[in-house]
Amino acid sequence: MKFHISSINYLLLLLLLYIIPATTVVAATVHAYSPTDLILLNCGASDSSIFDDTSHRSWDTDAESRDMPANAAAISLSSTASNMDPNVSQVPYQTARVFTNSFTYTFPISTGQKFLRLYFYPNIYSHHDTSNSFFSVSANSFSLLTNFSAFLYSQNSSQPSFMKEFIINIKDGSEKLALTFSPEPSSTGFVNGIEIISIPDELYLRRNKFIKYVEENTQLFYLGGNSAFESLYRLNVGGGRVDIEDDSGMDRAWYPDDDYLIRKTAGETLRAADIVEVTSLPYSAPGIVYTSARVTANNAIILSWEFPVDSGFNYLVRLHFCEFTPSVTKSRQRTFSILLNNIAADIVADVVSWAGGPLIPTFKDYVIWAPGYSGKQNLALSLFPVYAKDPQDRIAFLNGLEIFKLNGTNGSLASANPEPAVNHFQPMVKEEKSRGLSVIIGVTVTVVVGVLAVVGVLSFLIYQRLHRVKKQSYGSVAQSSFIPPSTASRSTTSITAADSHPWNSCRYFPLAEIKAATSNLDRNSIIGKGGFGCVYVGVIPIDDGATTVAIKRLNPSSNQGAREFLTEIHMLSKLRHLHLVSLIGYSDEDGEMILVYDYMAHGSLHDHLYSSHKPPLSWKQRLQISMGAAKGLHYLHTGAEHAVILIRVCPLSG
Repeated sequence: MKFHISSINYLLLLLLLYIIPATTVVAATVHAYSPTDLILLNCGASDSSIFDDTSHRSWDTDAESRDMPANAAAISLSSTASNMDPNVSQVPYQTARVFTNSFTYTFPISTGQKFLRLYFYPNIYSHHDTSNSFFSVSANSFSLLTNFSAFLYSQNSSQPSFMKEFIINIKDGSEKLALTFSPEPSSTGFVNGIEIISIPDELYLRRNKFIKYVEENTQLFYLGGNSAFESLYRLNVGGGRVDIEDDSGMDRAWYPDDDYLIRKTAGETLRAADIVEVTSLPYSAPGIVYTSARVTANNAIILSWEFPVDSGFNYLVRLHFCEFTPSVTKSRQRTFSILLNNIAADIVADVVSWAGGPLIPTFKDYVIWAPGYSGKQNLALSLFPVYAKDPQDRIAFLNGLEIFKLNGTNGSLASANPEPAVNHFQPMVKEEKSRGLSVIIGVTVTVVVGVLAVVGVLSFLIYQRLHRVKKQSYGSVAQSSFIPPSTASRSTTSITAADSHPWNSCRYFPLAEIKAATSNLDRNSIIGKGGFGCVYVGVIPIDDGATTVAIKRLNPSSNQGAREFLTEIHMLSKLRHLHLVSLIGYSDEDGEMILVYDYMAHGSLHDHLYSSHKPPLSWKQRLQISMGAAKGLHYLHTGAEHAVILIRVCPLSG
């Protein structure tokens, strides 16, 4: 549930966030958490033996279990996998219970939050080929999976076996968990293993805390007792894999973050030299997670990760921190900004202040919405340093991360199955047809990036126009490539009062600020190159906040000169539209010609159309992009003071 905050109550909101922040000092105690409920069912095992997995946990068979319905033998069967992958653990994946009709396990269980883990190994069980199995799974009132294909999921994730983890809250008076598997008509369902383990109260479902809802308008989010979660990512950032036996009592596995980093060279790992004492709130993460971190490196200005998620859901993002650098001991000594999908989650993150001191772990929760109705999209996380008196302290860092999908208002966590993997050996005729379709799709949406082409094309058009008018020079620029309007002498320029009006919406940035934002224009901050020069990403303080910007540094050897540079600023500062990249400001010192634009965190349309690292755009997204581009082009043609006509549009412009 989210709460809109009006501007009148904004100061009250800030006070509220300081009084009851969603930041909690956390740690792990010497003794691991001891769960009140622990159920491990090796489904389909035929006898009453105890089975140990590779982590030395003991699993019971579900044969003749009191948790199964009385007619279990009539609507299900137990079976062994026909072909066992040697890399797949035998327990619990070697056997399965196959359902031919709706089947409900009923587990007597205490109230509170529970991890529910379902284990799947698509295979052939007693002549039932699970590649054709489609089924739904519900837990009490929550829909976990709908028309689910374990085979398609396994194929898409390149994992022969896998586990799906959920968090379910057992309410007072219920004291049971009804887990139902419902095969689709003429299909079957199956499961290899079921695990239920209790969670410390308020660890994830923190009913006494408001969480910051990350969007353009300030909001708060509240998790009620009717909330369910699906665990998607659990990372030991900057560290190695943490196996379940090394967790803090809940058998969670923590994985490295390397596969999700956008630029691996922008971050390096750092390990604590001192012992991290974790004493205040137990079990949030194993202590080892807080003894390693990934930090900005090689003068990089930003650390970024991307995580594929389902559209149409809210996501709980939990970030784990511990300031263990020996020299950092005070509040505001090291601060950085946190962005989710290029929206500021925390402008000034101060870990020492949040935790109450150094060497004390803490975590911070945020909720963000992934718009759309279907398909995948990337959830982007970015960290960048904001302020530090000592340059050595000017880094951003992260120790751990967890991301959870939250149920919708209908109680569902279910999403569509992934598309089947492409058959690379299909007939050539079909391949050509498919490629033709992709070309049509690309042409349909390429118009959007005409918006991004405005910068370069405008420069060219204006340059041509200048050569057709009398030489009413903008003035002598002997000592500088461009004289800022705020300091230019009126005796050396012919700009009229009307001409100078656009500067009111275009900010002048001292070169020192540009260099500070890009680590002295370091090459590691470069995100693009062209004939005009390089484009850097940087973070600049604007209006008491930190803003991520794209910084276009003109190459002195390019065809664009001082007058064209001035004209570009003069003209582009007049253009303001939702679907146009805005010019924020400029800088001109020591022979530099620099333009500062809004930063487009998700890259060009070309990346989303042709990059294998980006999730495919849905048809609705493509339509929205096309409509947005059309609106931007219409504004350029008819809405601006002077009509602007583009020579070309393409998805790679920017």
